Amino acid sequence: MSSLSTMKFYFGSLSMPIISTLKFCVIMMTLSTFQAFSANSHLDSGDTKIASTTTANVTQSQQVMAPTEINKLNKKIAKAVQSLVSPYSQLAIAIWDPQQQRSLFELNTQKLMQPASVMKLFTAVTAIAELGHDYRYRSQVFIKGPIINKALEGDVWINLSGDPKLTTQDLSRLIAQFKYAGIEKINGQVQLLTTANEQVRAPGWVWDDLGICYAAPVSRLILDGNCILAKLIPSQNGIKGETRLSISTSSPIKVFNQARFIPTSSNKQSRDLCQLSLARFDNNQYKLSGCYPSDGGINLAIAVNDVEPYMLAKLEALFKQHQIVLKHAINLLTDDDSALSAQFNEASSSKDEPSLVSDDEELRLIASHSSESLMAMLDTMLKDSNNLIADRVFKTIGRSFYQTTHPQVSDNFTHASKAQLARLNEMGIKLDSANLVDGSGLSRYNAISAAQLMSLIKLIYSDERFTSLDSALPEAGVSGTLAYKRGFQTKLRAKVKAKTGTMLGVANFAGRMQTSQGDLYFVILENGINPHQQAQHQVSSELLTAIMAIYETNEELQAD
Repeated sequence: MSSLSTMKFYFGSLSMPIISTLKFCVIMMTLSTFQAFSANSHLDSGDTKIASTTTANVTQSQQVMAPTEINKLNKKIAKAVQSLVSPYSQLAIAIWDPQQQRSLFELNTQKLMQPASVMKLFTAVTAIAELGHDYRYRSQVFIKGPIINKALEGDVWINLSGDPKLTTQDLSRLIAQFKYAGIEKINGQVQLLTTANEQVRAPGWVWDDLGICYAAPVSRLILDGNCILAKLIPSQNGIKGETRLSISTSSPIKVFNQARFIPTSSNKQSRDLCQLSLARFDNNQYKLSGCYPSDGGINLAIAVNDVEPYMLAKLEALFKQHQIVLKHAINLLTDDDSALSAQFNEASSSKDEPSLVSDDEELRLIASHSSESLMAMLDTMLKDSNNLIADRVFKTIGRSFYQTTHPQVSDNFTHASKAQLARLNEMGIKLDSANLVDGSGLSRYNAISAAQLMSLIKLIYSDERFTSLDSALPEAGVSGTLAYKRGFQTKLRAKVKAKTGTMLGVANFAGRMQTSQGDLYFVILENGINPHQQAQHQVSSELLTAIMAIYETNEELQAD
């Protein structure tokens, strides 16, 4: 049994992390030297390149706006950018006017940047195109054999499809159907279908993140987000500093707790040096150590490490809870056998309704649970920046795309990436220079440009298949990750709908801004931010506020 990782924690709300350690294995894509304000260099490509006499160069279309007007607008926007940008970070900006179909400002739009969670926009568009708005995940229970004296003289197959919102309560209702079917004992085998050698984490995920729930394993087997909530509280033995871990008794994990609290009144150096860490071991065993400044308790969110033993333990507990006796332990069964999969498909009715009246020798469906629709999931994914939903949907895209031509393709991130690139290319989103590794943006191997992301934004608002995504985006000061974000509570409130993308050293935004002169689409990608200053970082909100003011008061724009 070997230790796998050291972990940071979420304390309190899962959407408001407090990082106890900054040990990130950051693997950065090579970025060219930031020369945003070189008066003699051109920025990116476009219909027309203007060598501005100001501190920035901007690409504009001569067909829509005369060069003299471009320069006037450039000077104002470039001045705003210059006053806000850090000399240490890399910045890429694209501003588009959809009414006039013209680019208002472009900076470093061809440079590859780490997208973080704005990657979820690519996932959302591809998912709708490939799976459809009403796609649902189905969890099913099949049986075969006669029922004699309340005992099933045959086998059971539990087929979970990777519903990212499946809860213990949902699974409990599935198991309860055995009693409704008149089954109180199972003499045959109970088998949980699984995928052989499933890739549950994407390449490039930061090692230190893997014990945290926002980096929970993405599997066919998902329950309660593959996340375990716990609370570290002072020990009841009265010994100063000692702690105990409060965790649900139904959670089949084991945590060895050696953590301690120090008073919040301790000096700053003591508080700064006090850190918690979690070592992960095989079979969902963990060791919590270190210290944390607290006079009360802290909430923890621990990612399941090994999904298969976790799900087996949960199922066994639910069978026991519903007083259904199992003659044998629950087994894992890989469904790579296409003939077996075909039997399950045939046994599922077209309406996905269980049927208890059937030949005892036939495979029959006795319980089924359907997830909410894909659009409902995408709403949660975008508003809350839910990584598990994003990566589960991403992998589903891959399996769906290849199921006809290459049914042997496994459910993994590599195949999903190829499928997504192919799908986006069909829709005119050219990503030859990009690198798409996962659906959530967690991977440090992801790399996209502002120009590529702007192409996607234009597609979302021009193709009726995707316009519904606008309502799923976080709204400044109102919903999702923008509800309480600094800088979005006053002038931008209810006027910006955008996907955020934040990780250590990264702060990205992409979406739509309402102005009195009409909407603007924007992409702001900033990488290489000083992590010690990131909490106070407000470049995007200040830049959008400045651009709104410039756009609304520009005489040339009003004259068009």
